[in-house]
Amino acid sequence: MPRPRGYQTSSKVKVSRNIDKIFERICVREVCRNVKRLVYTHIDLKLNYNCIYTTEDFLDFLTYIAITKDFATNGSRTYRLLRNKAPSADTLLYHLRKLSIEEIITQFDLVFDKLLEDAKRKGKFRNPVDVAIDIHDWLYYGKWGDYVIGTQPKQGTHKAYKFMTICIVENGKRFHLKALPLKEFKDRYKVFEELLKHAMSRIKIKRVYLDRHFYDMEYIRILKKLGLKFIIQALRSSTIRKILDENKDKDVIVVRNYQMWRKRKPPGKETVNLFIVPSRVNNDKVCFVTNLPVNEKNAIGYAELFRRRWGIETAYRVSKDFRAKTTSKNISVRLFYFLFSLCLYNLWILVNITLCLIFNEMKPVVTAKIIGTLIFQFQVDYG
Repeated sequence: MPRPRGYQTSSKVKVSRNIDKIFERICVREVCRNVKRLVYTHIDLKLNYNCIYTTEDFLDFLTYIAITKDFATNGSRTYRLLRNKAPSADTLLYHLRKLSIEEIITQFDLVFDKLLEDAKRKGKFRNPVDVAIDIHDWLYYGKWGDYVIGTQPKQGTHKAYKFMTICIVENGKRFHLKALPLKEFKDRYKVFEELLKHAMSRIKIKRVYLDRHFYDMEYIRILKKLGLKFIIQALRSSTIRKILDENKDKDVIVVRNYQMWRKRKPPGKETVNLFIVPSRVNNDKVCFVTNLPVNEKNAIGYAELFRRRWGIETAYRVSKDFRAKTTSKNISVRLFYFLFSLCLYNLWILVNITLCLIFNEMKPVVTAKIIGTLIFQFQVDYG
């Protein structure tokens, strides 16, 4: 049927049709040849020379159980329906348990660096970028053990493995740079500083965004020591509540040179700028502290930046789509699963960066599940 005169196909339809036409030519080649080379070649599972499986076999299997959100045992049964050469769950977990924590972190640091370099070659993250740091709980239901830390009661447990991550949080671009496990909660300051130093050696940081869990003098001291600009959502201390009561008629409240005090040992204080703005979701107020110059005119702008840039939790929710399930108490297994999920998330970002450049689009062109499916379905000859 001929189209009416003046008929124009919408941009979304054009993009969809173009993707359908070149999906196999570009997507599969990009994911299977470039992406798998970037990742798989830098992960060493310490396989013996006589092992019947390759690292690619294990990582393809892990990708499969990740995107199907399955356990290794059940996933191996369904995976064998797709692949003749499919490792068992016991074999996969055996090789992961052999790796030390240091080996796993070192390998994935290299992988994340390679992915970041590839993103920079595509024109991303070259200029100063905003970053965020968060602590993620992987809930645990077994007995206490190494790296199992108490947490707020949730979904029937108060135990969790905790991972601190640092992530680039630009609009439409969220990219994991590094993640570390917390063995004890007291390690959080040391890990926090290590993550920031790692990021500073690889990118230029514009600002650091932190949620209320980081409203702590020690974190602020570390940020100041490293010369970084920050915005942190503040908890309502008795002093802040008093400020709110005294300024009920004001929409925006700014207190320059606000003093944060710590009475418990070791005592101390830190000077920051406090600003309080109306919440966008209710009639309440939201409090922030920063070392940026703030006034009544730019305070709402800073709060809006925090809202728009705070994308680490969004990135974490999507990366959970790439994480396999496990009941293992072994930290090497947990850590490998967690870092591999972040790695797959970055791969998804990289593929979409490439396609967005082709189609001149701002939003992701293909879903995370499609990318995960392509990764384990198509094998490449590494030559």
